[in-house]
Amino acid sequence: MEAITSTTNLQFYNAKKPFTLQVDASSHGLGAALIQDKGPVAFASNALTDTETRYSNIEWEMLAIVFGLERFHHYVYGHEVRIETDHKSLEAILKKNLYRALPTSSLNDPSDTRIQHRSSTYTW
Repeated sequence: MEAITSTTNLQFYNAKKPFTLQVDASSHGLGAALIQDKGPVAFASNALTDTETRYSNIEWEMLAIVFGLERFHHYVYGHEVRIETDHKSLEAILKKNLYRALPTSSLNDPSDTRIQHRSSTYTW
């Protein structure tokens, strides 16, 4: 655990290089990592409230995306964002033009946001 959070593993952010926001959610919390050049720039996590623990899985995953975009707003605003999530359904849903039906959202211009499924391998 110490190796992940030590400052020697974090990189400096470069606004001229592309970056990826990796997000994940569980029944207890949300996690987000800003990645650039295959290395982390910043990490963030948040415990779910009592009400949020009753959300469905797809709502947790979308909440993780919103959390990551809001937490790293000062990095991602005005830049193209590539988001990686392990929830395949979100990729299909967010490719539709549903954002036009929503009022102002925390997503920047949706044309600057790319959602990509990242399959995970778990070893028990």
